[in-house]
Amino acid sequence: MSGNDDPLAGLLGSVRRQKNVQIDYFRAEKPNDEKGLNPLDLLSLPPLQRDVVNYLSRKKQASLDDIQERLKRSPEEITAVAKDLEDLGYIYEVLIDGVLHYRVYFGGKVSRSGRGVPTDIWDAVDLDNTAFLKQLSLFSHLADNQLQEVANKMTPRRYKRNQVIIWQGDIGDHIYFIKNGIVGISRLTPESQHDEGEILAYLKQGDVLAEHNLLEHHYAASGTATALSEVDVLLVRRQELLDLLLGYDQIALELAKLLSERLMGINTRLSSKGADIKLSLIFGVAGCGTTTIGSALALTLADLTKRKAVYTEHPNPSQLPEQFAFEHGNEIYSHPAGYDIAMIEGAIGLPATVRTTLVMDRLLNDYANIIVGLKDQVDESITYMLEKANQVVIVTPPDAESWRAATRLLAKLRTSIHPERTSILLVVNRKSPELEDVPIAGTVDLEIPYISTMTPLPDQTLETLPDAVKVIVNRIADRLGRTNQIGIYIPTTTDVDQVVDTSGFIQETITFLGEIFGGASASTNEAHGVWNSDEVGLVSETIHIVRTYVTQAELDRYLGDVLEYVEGLKDALKQEAMALEVNQKLMII
Repeated sequence: MSGNDDPLAGLLGSVRRQKNVQIDYFRAEKPNDEKGLNPLDLLSLPPLQRDVVNYLSRKKQASLDDIQERLKRSPEEITAVAKDLEDLGYIYEVLIDGVLHYRVYFGGKVSRSGRGVPTDIWDAVDLDNTAFLKQLSLFSHLADNQLQEVANKMTPRRYKRNQVIIWQGDIGDHIYFIKNGIVGISRLTPESQHDEGEILAYLKQGDVLAEHNLLEHHYAASGTATALSEVDVLLVRRQELLDLLLGYDQIALELAKLLSERLMGINTRLSSKGADIKLSLIFGVAGCGTTTIGSALALTLADLTKRKAVYTEHPNPSQLPEQFAFEHGNEIYSHPAGYDIAMIEGAIGLPATVRTTLVMDRLLNDYANIIVGLKDQVDESITYMLEKANQVVIVTPPDAESWRAATRLLAKLRTSIHPERTSILLVVNRKSPELEDVPIAGTVDLEIPYISTMTPLPDQTLETLPDAVKVIVNRIADRLGRTNQIGIYIPTTTDVDQVVDTSGFIQETITFLGEIFGGASASTNEAHGVWNSDEVGLVSETIHIVRTYVTQAELDRYLGDVLEYVEGLKDALKQEAMALEVNQKLMII
C-alpha cells in the first residue's frame, strides 16, 4: 500500500502539525467518550473496518454502494461494518440528494482563537449554555440559579454539515434546542429517494426540534432532520423536561405558546398553498401620503406582476370616489391605469372586526395584490389584516411630533406581527416645502423628497408618476413578501493577518444573491471587529456584510444553495470559518 493510499501517515503528520490545538469537539452519548478518529484508533481496528476508514478518508463522503463496489464485499458486510464504526463514533451519516453517505470523524479541532472570525461575531454564537437559555422565551423568566438547574439537565451535542440528526420514522426520547446552525426538515419518499429532497422547513438558533416527543404516546418522527451547517444543540430527555414543566408553570405556558405558533404557521402554509396573494398595509401618520403611495403601489404591482391589484382604505373608503373622480354606489372601480379601487364596507350593523374579515376575505378571493390605506391607529378591527399582511409601510412626515407618533405606531405594530412573515418599512415623506430640510430623528428605510407637482389621481399612470415616487414605490414592491433576511459576512484578511482586496468577492456575492433571489434587494455595508490570534496578537479587521431580503418560498428553496456558496467562499478566501446571518440569527460556517 502506497503512502497515498494509507491515511495513517497523513493523520500522524496532521497531529504533528497541530500546535497549541485545543480539543473541544464533543458528541453526546458517544461510547467511551470518543472524540473522533486518531492514528492509534486506526491501528487497532479490524482489517475490514480499517479498509472502510482508509477508503472514506480519501473522499469527502461515500455511499454504501460506493464502499461495497470499492472493497468488493457484500452489502450485509458493509452495512454491519458501517454500523459498528458509527457506534464507535469514527464515522457518521450524512444525507445528500436523498442518498445516505458516510464521512469520517477526525479527532482534534482548532481552538476558538484560530477560527479566523472576529470576536464580536464569534460572541454572538459562542454563548455558554445558561446565556443561550436566557435568550429563549421558554426560560427567559427564570433566575440565574434556576437557569443553571435547567442547563445541568441538558447535554450538548454537535453535528457536522449534512449529518442526519433525526430520521423520519425514528421514535426518540429527546427534545433538541438548537444553539447554533441551520437544520433542514425534509421527507424522503420513494420518488425523491434519488433526487434532491425538498426542504419543508428550516430551524435555526433558538428553535426546538422533536417537540412531538413530549406527547404521552411515542409518535414516530414525520420528517428527517439534517444539519445543513455545523449545528450545536442542547438535548434534554423527555421526562426531565416534563419534570421542569411541573416545577415551573411559566415554562409550561411558554411551551404552549410555542406549539400554538408552530401549528398556526403550518395552518397558514396549508391554507395559502398554491396561492401567491400579497397584502400590503400602508399606515399614514397625520394623513401623510397614504392614498398617493397606496395607489401608486397598486398600479406598479399590476404592471410588474401582470396580476389583478386593488387599492382600498379602512375603516372608511367613502372619500375614494371624490379623490379618484368616480361615482358613488359602485363597490369596485376600474382605474384606467390597470388596477381596481374597492369601496366595500361590509354589512352595516355587524361588529367592526366581523366587517373587516368579510371585506378582506372578498378581496383575498378576488385579487393577487391587495393594498390597504390605514390611519395611524392600531385597533381590534385590523388584527385580521395584520395576521395576513406580507408588508406594513409607515409613511410619516419628518417633523418631531409626527416622528414621535410614528415611533409609537412602530412599537405597537412590532408586538402584533411576526417578523419572519411580515416586513415593516418606515418611509419619510417631505410632503411640503417647509419639511424639505427638517432632520430625521432616527433611521428610516426610504425617503421621499418634496415634489412640487403631482398628476391628479384619476389621471395617474406609470408614465406620469414622478421619478422619485417611482423609485420609492418600486423598492416597496420589491420588498413585498421579502420578510426573510440573509447576510453573508466577507472578511478583509486571509491567513490570520494578511490584508486582501475582497471587493471582487463582494460583487460576486451580490451577483450570486441577485441571480437566485432576483430583484434589487442585495446591498452591502461594513462592520468593524477586533479579534485575537495566538500567532500575531490583536487583529483589527473590517467585515463587509452583503445582505438581501427574500420571500419565505425563496428561503425554503435556496437556503441550501446559499450554504454551499458560503462553503465555497470560505475555501476561496482561505478562511477556517465564515459568518452567515439568517433572520438576525448569526452562525459560523
